[in-house]
Amino acid sequence: MTLTQPLRPVVARALPEVIYIETSNACNSLCETCPLTFFGNGAAHNLTLEEFDRIVEQFPNLKRAVLHGLGEPLLNRDLAEMIRRLKARDVHALFNSNIIALTRRRQEDLVVSGLDELRVSLDAATPETYRKIRGVPAFAKVVKHLKEMAETRTSMGSATPRISVWFTAMKENLPELADAVRIAAEAGADEFYVQRLVYGDYGLARQEQSIFGDLRVEERQQLRKAEEICREHGMGFRASGDTAAIESLEGVDPPGAPEHAIEVRRPWMACHRPWYLTYITATGDLLPCCFIPFINASSEPAYVLGNLFEQPVDEIWNGPAYQEFRARFQSDEPFECCRSCGAKWSV
Repeated sequence: MTLTQPLRPVVARALPEVIYIETSNACNSLCETCPLTFFGNGAAHNLTLEEFDRIVEQFPNLKRAVLHGLGEPLLNRDLAEMIRRLKARDVHALFNSNIIALTRRRQEDLVVSGLDELRVSLDAATPETYRKIRGVPAFAKVVKHLKEMAETRTSMGSATPRISVWFTAMKENLPELADAVRIAAEAGADEFYVQRLVYGDYGLARQEQSIFGDLRVEERQQLRKAEEICREHGMGFRASGDTAAIESLEGVDPPGAPEHAIEVRRPWMACHRPWYLTYITATGDLLPCCFIPFINASSEPAYVLGNLFEQPVDEIWNGPAYQEFRARFQSDEPFECCRSCGAKWSV
């Protein structure tokens, strides 16, 4: 891509306070909305404790660690110990999981570890739809493990981890949303989140499956019904980014924003990730945000801004590649991964 305007260096004052870490880049699902299913992710690798320590010790300002990416965190047998080491530094720790591998022993380990939040992916309310979206016949096991996790937490006298259920809304599964909420409530979940589909051009991750910005009357009714059920059960109903679910999916412009406003002309500018967050793959590569693994970036290798196993983060964070990324982010010509952020999926 040839830029039409000069760029000035853009420095972030402090090292990231939030990091995403792929504790594993392997998975036990074959999701029709995940690029891992269709494009792979190189050789499967689980972070070792030594590699994990090498990563987190480079972030002295760390406040929040999200222990997932492209892959299933529970496939890493050292996950609970990683969480314990984070909690020893008073770092907020959480991860998303399909919980297929969440045995009773793993449930107890997570409670003892001090995990702050367990986010459970549940994109269906029937075995048939679950298998169609997630690619494996594991619906009954997931619902069973969700209920057991809440029971284990209670039996151990712990208030953590907070259990939230995450539902990626699309045309394929939205009719099952209300029933999925009921399943989550009956299992003992604390919150229910609806998130937008991040789409590319593979499997079910296609624009025609997205409901963002194009809600029909019946889809609004389904969302409001789900919100009502959550309210009846005292369970929160939110969207990714901790926003209201319906508002997030409607994709409305900022109130009173004129057509030329920066939020409309450059929707990605509502994102602040380039200044406080970074994403680290299981092989140590640094990416500027958590959406990039879900976008086919093969044509723009500049998305990889460095590797923590080859260079210290304080050199990468304000190195030439990261500065160029931030500079382009603030221009009318950002990298392709940012162009649709805020317009097609969550900022």
